[in-house]
Amino acid sequence: MTFKRHFISTTILSVALFPLIKYRILWVLISGIFIDIDHYLWYVIRYNDWNIKHAVKHFESDGNADDPSIFIFHTMEFIVIIFILSLFYDAFFYILIGAVFHIIPDILLAKDKPSVPIRSSLIYFFYKGLHKKSEFLANWKSND
Repeated sequence: MTFKRHFISTTILSVALFPLIKYRILWVLISGIFIDIDHYLWYVIRYNDWNIKHAVKHFESDGNADDPSIFIFHTMEFIVIIFILSLFYDAFFYILIGAVFHIIPDILLAKDKPSVPIRSSLIYFFYKGLHKKSEFLANWKSND
């Protein structure tokens, strides 16, 4: 899902929830939109290119389809950590709402686009990488 669509859908959710949770809605809005910062961080690490326009172009063209990539804020482990923190801190409950609202459409849309892999677990990503280390490293280096 594009940044623009995430922005629009999260804004609609925020407007709908505002009467119920008032200004705490900012946590939902911020987490629902800026969770995609992990895409940019991955691009910077992977390609050593800080140009955000290049990163946006890369991901809008499904540039990560064959790249061994994982987006840490889109993983089950991240959601579990936010959930646990939400048991102790109210702000994390609203961050959790925004994050889940962001991730669900990503997963649903990715199912319709076989060129975009769904990698939703850090543990599985590294497990797969360690057990297929030569293939994993070959894919990593072939994209340089």
